[in-house]
Amino acid sequence: PANNPLRAVLDAVGEDCDWITYNTWGCVFPEGKFTAQVGNVPWESPGGLLDRFGGPNAHKEWKALMDYMQPLISVSQDLPVVTAALREDAMAAVTLARYAPKILGMIRYGPKLGLLQKPFADIVREVGIKDEFILNWLNMLSFLLQGTPSDALLGAVMAYMLGDWYKEDALLDFPKGGSGEIIEALIRAIRKNGGRVVGGAHVGEIMLNEAGEACGVKIEGAAKARSGVDKILIRDAVVSNADIWSTVKMVKGGIGRGGGAMNTFDDKWKEYARTSTDYEQCESFMHLHLGIDAKGLPEDLWPQFAVVRDWKKPIESEGNVMIVAIPSLLDPSLAPEGKHVIHAYTAGNEPISLWKSMQRGTPEYEALKKERSEVLWKALEQVIPDVRSRAEVEMVGTPLTHARFLRRNNGTYGPLVRAGEGTLPGHTTPVPKLFVCGDSTFPGIGVPAVAAGGTICANTISSLDSHFKTLAAMG
Repeated sequence: PANNPLRAVLDAVGEDCDWITYNTWGCVFPEGKFTAQVGNVPWESPGGLLDRFGGPNAHKEWKALMDYMQPLISVSQDLPVVTAALREDAMAAVTLARYAPKILGMIRYGPKLGLLQKPFADIVREVGIKDEFILNWLNMLSFLLQGTPSDALLGAVMAYMLGDWYKEDALLDFPKGGSGEIIEALIRAIRKNGGRVVGGAHVGEIMLNEAGEACGVKIEGAAKARSGVDKILIRDAVVSNADIWSTVKMVKGGIGRGGGAMNTFDDKWKEYARTSTDYEQCESFMHLHLGIDAKGLPEDLWPQFAVVRDWKKPIESEGNVMIVAIPSLLDPSLAPEGKHVIHAYTAGNEPISLWKSMQRGTPEYEALKKERSEVLWKALEQVIPDVRSRAEVEMVGTPLTHARFLRRNNGTYGPLVRAGEGTLPGHTTPVPKLFVCGDSTFPGIGVPAVAAGGTICANTISSLDSHFKTLAAMG
């Protein structure tokens, strides 16, 4: 299988997207505005970012870090391959045997493997990184990966990132037609295998049968009328990709005892509901979606850039890090001729507490939307000074938007689990035939992690024969 978890999923289902590749992104930092490029050569070359912004020992320290990380990078690149064989039952020993040589290759690194489960900042300290620019850069990458600073990010996550971004031929991928094309590829895979996709159907309850097994879902509210479906019954499994807080609330019956479902939860479910939701939540997002007039914009405008306001503040401080994407620069079909679409967002640092008492559609809500989106306008103005006058379409998203459309409890980015202080739950539950996936489950937040977790969940549901056929399809 591919060492990119999303690539591995697409290979497994025999579908793909058309990909547009690029290798540069913009940086608007306290040091100034500059272009960054993935790959080790531009990063380390004369006149590169290390030369421009690093101190006298920057090259030496970066080399020491990458040399130290090489075994961990090698293991992290193999982990997604091994993940394709993982399942949460006794048959895991059988499927993992297929990759015994890789697993034995990992074991040879011995005690160093333990660093994969420790905070990345521990590795940085052990290597002795002192250069301020490198420390800031790594801390920013940590936050962009999983919404945590480097002292809370697993070493395994950063090892994968460093190996992926700083290899010689590194490229960034964008699906032609937008990120929705990835969803369309998965929908095609479901339908060609005889499955049915019901969209716009808000699940209100996970149904249990007389034996206390998950047996289907109920659709609620206006979604029921739109979809023409009030419930969906299943044969093999119900899988919830909603966050764990929302999933727990959807299980409204009891787990069967003595042959019948009860109105109260049994001890196993109560314990699961308590422990699986007993996580601190990451903060949320502010979003600014724009359609703008592109006339006269510079030809070297970045399709994506990061804005960091102040290195002296904690990287996760509210409004300190923002990301801006202008995907129509990569794929002109995403906007009418002469126009561009822009998505700017605060990177998981919008305080949930500010929005808990708000009601959508009220004057107070609209005023707070305007106030809290101002930081995004100012970030954009650093690259497109007249962006406000160019805007023809403007939509602002808030934590309440996240909660409404993405089924996110409080609009959270996801659970905050600091490296070395615990792990996320797996993909099985005490309710027979009920499984969970998504970023509330192992291995956590981010597309690679969620794709890997979804793979483990699917493997666990599958028969051994079906699992082996999938592994064969993945290569």
